[in-house]
Amino acid sequence: MFSRQALRRAAAGAGGQVRRLSQVQKLAVGGRGGRSTSSGKRVVVFGAGGFLGRYVCNVLGQQGHVTVLPNRGCEMEYRHLHPMFDLGQAAYPLYHGKDEASIRAAVAGADMVISLVGKQYETKAMVPTKRADGTTTRVNFTYEEANAVIPATIARIAKEEGADTFVHVSALNQDAESESAWARAKAMGEDMVKDAFPEATIIRPAVMFGSEDTFVNYFTAGAWFPFTPVVKDGEVLVQPVYVGDVARAVVNAMNSKKAAGKTYELVGPDEYTLREVAEYVYDLTGLPNNLLDVPVGALKLAGDVINNVPSFGRPFFTKDHAIMMATGSVKAADSPYGGLDALKVEPHTLEKIGWSYLHRHRAGGHFVLASGYHKDVKTD
Repeated sequence: MFSRQALRRAAAGAGGQVRRLSQVQKLAVGGRGGRSTSSGKRVVVFGAGGFLGRYVCNVLGQQGHVTVLPNRGCEMEYRHLHPMFDLGQAAYPLYHGKDEASIRAAVAGADMVISLVGKQYETKAMVPTKRADGTTTRVNFTYEEANAVIPATIARIAKEEGADTFVHVSALNQDAESESAWARAKAMGEDMVKDAFPEATIIRPAVMFGSEDTFVNYFTAGAWFPFTPVVKDGEVLVQPVYVGDVARAVVNAMNSKKAAGKTYELVGPDEYTLREVAEYVYDLTGLPNNLLDVPVGALKLAGDVINNVPSFGRPFFTKDHAIMMATGSVKAADSPYGGLDALKVEPHTLEKIGWSYLHRHRAGGHFVLASGYHKDVKTD
């Protein structure tokens, strides 16, 4: 197989004059475009198995990047990502966030590294286990480890291995002074990543919506319970951003030299109260509106109890969820950071995307149209 450099040299005639490439040579050098193209870049994405990760992988696959997707478990957990890449364009090595050798093996030879690593809860085992420092705990990864220490370790190793670009996804609500341990850990992560890789690009998305989200789907899931709790009567403001827009912004930042060392805050085009989001969901789906205003303190206590009940998988509610629900997610009017427009992404509204995954909750699914959101169809 000829290298791209060899093919370019072969295209040059005597005296270094460039000849016109044949169609076959053009395909070998760069491809036709799209998923079957070889961009010549090697990208490593940590945390690709999460909500945002699948959308980032889809964009990378569209651009023909050779992509390495390190994972901590069975390769089958990433099987939904396979169709996003052409044959042989993606690899799935195993790694562990506390094993630097496995991180280094995944990053070796990378041109670009993206860190999507992070958790909104502390992962726990069913029973307490002994950690390396001798303490006994049920926690596998703390907020600080998942959102700061591991991303910073990846950034440091990427720098040592000669990666040109590093993109770290944080959160709009990162705050070193926040009551939320998650928000504090996100702020710590930004600082630690910048220390390890000064040219890193930081992406701070607001709360994201999309088919697999825990934002809009919070209200659809809650409709099957006696009530769906909100705080401050649901009047807290949010500026949700479509996950697909964030994914494209992440990849655009990765591809732009101008984005190096910068921070971007990504929000959607519209502001809503949580109650407005909930009423939109109930109107579109026909699910019962069962919102119940709960004091913030009571909801934090309930989240703390739920989070500490021994169970497998993610807790459906935590103390940090309650704090963030009371905080909201809106970009400051005087924010000095660029947004989606700075990364050449046209934002999608919640109303534009919501129908595509909310209709499944209607009694008639997509065969029944919602009055007010679509043109009514008369049936005999």
